[in-house]
Amino acid sequence: VNTMLKFLNRFKRGRIIRLILVVVILFGYAGLTGMSASVFRAATMFSFVAWGQASKRSTNIYNTLAASALVLLIFDPYLIMQVGFQLSYAAVLGIVIIHPIIFNSLVLKHRILDWAWNITCVSLAAQIATFPLGLLYFHQFPNYFLFSNLIVIPLATFIMYAGLLFYTVSWIPVISTLVATILNALTLGLNWAVGLIEQLPLAITSEIDISVLECILIYGIILSIVIVIHHRSFRVIYATSASLAILLVIQIMETQIHSKQEMAMIYNVRNGFAMDVIYGTEHNFFSTDQLLSDESGMLFHVEHHWWFRDLEVAAITDIDSLEPAGRLVSILGNKVWLVPDSINLVPKEIPAVMIVTGRSDLKGFRHCPSFQGAIAVLSSDLNSWQIDKWKKVLEEKGMTYYSVSESGPYYFQKKGPLIAEGPS
Repeated sequence: VNTMLKFLNRFKRGRIIRLILVVVILFGYAGLTGMSASVFRAATMFSFVAWGQASKRSTNIYNTLAASALVLLIFDPYLIMQVGFQLSYAAVLGIVIIHPIIFNSLVLKHRILDWAWNITCVSLAAQIATFPLGLLYFHQFPNYFLFSNLIVIPLATFIMYAGLLFYTVSWIPVISTLVATILNALTLGLNWAVGLIEQLPLAITSEIDISVLECILIYGIILSIVIVIHHRSFRVIYATSASLAILLVIQIMETQIHSKQEMAMIYNVRNGFAMDVIYGTEHNFFSTDQLLSDESGMLFHVEHHWWFRDLEVAAITDIDSLEPAGRLVSILGNKVWLVPDSINLVPKEIPAVMIVTGRSDLKGFRHCPSFQGAIAVLSSDLNSWQIDKWKKVLEEKGMTYYSVSESGPYYFQKKGPLIAEGPS
């Protein structure tokens, strides 16, 4: 749009008219698409870029991007904590900084080849700038991003133009129907292509876990390499080497710590019960069939924690195995009682941990002796009124309790003090 309206610069107030039209079209299109947070962010960002280009002063793209980010953060300071905000600005900065370095490394005279090379460089630059955040938040890396972006970027561009054209000619019945058909075909084609690439073998490298510090160190390495290539400042290699060394030391320390870890954890999962008993990098996972069949729930609530702890494939066990004849099981040297759905036999010993689930027998427990010294862990599959009822009974018996759904996952160690951690 900015390029199409370039002819307005010939007129006296052409630059101002051009800027107004560009901003109106940007936000008008953003409104037509629903004005989602990501679209509003992009419209604001490129409005500032257009403003900078429209002014006759010498502008710096970094200052322009910083100004757009500042305006957004004035309206909502918490935007800086949103993944979309971080990825958007990281991608744009990557394209601005890294794209010229890669693109200028190879000169192609053929137009089509040069166009393909340009798209490849844009994709590579954006990926380099965003992959540390992708590893931090999503724990995966798309292996075929170069190939997929050669398809996605052109199709997405055509879809955007087709969308603008559709709204322009929407009042003309025959033409609008034709444009809508083309737009629908392009959208279906894009979804089909992405789905096909996603199903290819080794399309994604997953189960990657890095900390915030490791993410910062990776960005430090990327920045150092860019400075070395762009400014020929080889002194920065020392900073790159130092960042790499620190990163390797952190990885070695994490491996050593995880190889010696011994703990049990009761997860905060929605509509289900889940507990891990961890021995080094091996673990037994106790859960219900309902949670095990919920792939998205397992990924969000459980599997990310497995990757964080460097755990191997779990030995999955049904929750009923925690209810033997004696009703007490030993987990990491701690006596644990999973309160059953019908209390026929009361433990003779006082358990260290008493696990209460949504099916536990509250009525039967009222007649049990007080297990003072034990901590009752109220699992996340209890609803709010069940939690309130259990709390009332436990308080009457003078027992300590911990609600997973209210306070986060519950941990306990081998024959040691019980550990309660907040939400994670």
